[in-house]
Amino acid sequence: NFDFKGTNADVLAFKELKIEIIEIDPALTLYRRSKAGEPESKRGLGYWWGDKERNIDETRNELAVLEAWGNPLNIQYKITVPEGSRILKGITASQTQYLESTSIV
Repeated sequence: NFDFKGTNADVLAFKELKIEIIEIDPALTLYRRSKAGEPESKRGLGYWWGDKERNIDETRNELAVLEAWGNPLNIQYKITVPEGSRILKGITASQTQYLESTSIV
């Protein structure tokens, strides 16, 4: 369930609410910057990934990960999504509206 929190915040995180469901062909490598220990966390690696390696500043600017959320982005994770998998694709919307209530994103 993509919107497991039931807040629609994850849907609103896509620019202009434009979300595509695509089927991977061929296998696709994706990258995620986050904090250490994320694979062992309750929700695992999370579901916001990028199409290329990014440094911390690029991640914050291009993928809208606010420093105010407290994630140091000091670790980069890399996965390969198998061919035939279905994923959501879209452009990240600005996240500045969540500075006061970051708990829903």
